[in-house]
Amino acid sequence: MQKSATEPDRDKTAGASAGAARPSAAKPRRFALIVAIALLGPIAAAMIGGYLYFASGRFVSTDNAYVKADKIVVSADISGRVVDVLVGADQTVKRGTLLFRIDPEPFRIAVSRAEAQLAAAIQEVGAIRALYDQKVARLTLAEGDLAYQQQHHERQDALTRTGVVSRSGMDTAERALRAARDQILIATQEIAEVRARLGGDPTRPADEQPSVRDARAVRDRAALDLARTEVRAPVDGIVTNFDLQQGEYVTAGSTVFSLVGTENVWIQANYKETDLTFLKVGQRATVHIDMFPDGPRTAIVSSISPATGAEFALLPPQNATGNWVKVVQRLPVRLRLENAADAAELRAGMSVIVEVDTEHRRPLPKWARAIFGGQGASAEPGPKSASSQSATQPANKPTP
Repeated sequence: MQKSATEPDRDKTAGASAGAARPSAAKPRRFALIVAIALLGPIAAAMIGGYLYFASGRFVSTDNAYVKADKIVVSADISGRVVDVLVGADQTVKRGTLLFRIDPEPFRIAVSRAEAQLAAAIQEVGAIRALYDQKVARLTLAEGDLAYQQQHHERQDALTRTGVVSRSGMDTAERALRAARDQILIATQEIAEVRARLGGDPTRPADEQPSVRDARAVRDRAALDLARTEVRAPVDGIVTNFDLQQGEYVTAGSTVFSLVGTENVWIQANYKETDLTFLKVGQRATVHIDMFPDGPRTAIVSSISPATGAEFALLPPQNATGNWVKVVQRLPVRLRLENAADAAELRAGMSVIVEVDTEHRRPLPKWARAIFGGQGASAEPGPKSASSQSATQPANKPTP
């Protein structure tokens, strides 16, 4: 069958109507997309702004933070020549490890001499004690002689009055009595002198006598110097700044090398004073260490410095002068890592990024509180208003 002449015209008309219908159907979808984009943009901006408003005051971070550790200067307490060096550079040592040894022979000689002086002091105390007993016996003898001379003087006096003996016999008796009294005085003074040499107490043991105690102190000092010929590590740490050679002469108090402690490793974050408003001891922190690229570590705020770093500077700022410029100061904040194994792997001076969670919540704005009826207030509410306090307190009853 052949198509009629009108059929091609009908197809053209149908195609034209379908093409006109498609643009008319696409217009509502395009309008809806534009409206959705127009609405989602402000909503997303409001959500982002709200998040930044409520979370911006909670976390405080700084990249002015470094790993710190105890730095001990190893030195000798005595002077001498080094005969043994038992450690090397960058070597890890434990507390009490022998580091180096000084020639002990001169100090052994000093100990022997001090022991001999101590023995001599003990013998000297024994001799003085014997001398004290001798002086006491002499005083007893002098007292007996005085008693005899007193009786003899009395007899001579009686005989002289009766005229039996001459006056010269009485003079001899008086002279002997005075001599006996002088002997008692001399013996008393000698006993006082010996008692003073014995420290005022002759019965005190020899070990407690001043001369013996002094000799023993000299002996103990010599023994201490002998023990100090062996220099040991005061803490667990790593040897650094090492350049000690066997045969080198070291002097007392001079720096030999350094020791970086590994027992107490912490992080010092230097926060601006404007970031310390809500920062408290005991808050948790997240630290990012370049040595550990696998992820952050957790730490705890252990202390906050009572003064800024400028207060301890060699030349502190003189803010009372005329030329003054305000500069935001920083305060050191100390943090300790929760994992002790992580702290053991750190090295002093490493850079750290610290972020402390202060757990602070900002309150809703006034217009938001007015809309929501005061709900969603801050976690740290302020003082109640006078109206609310008066509403919660009972009214004062009039006095009858």
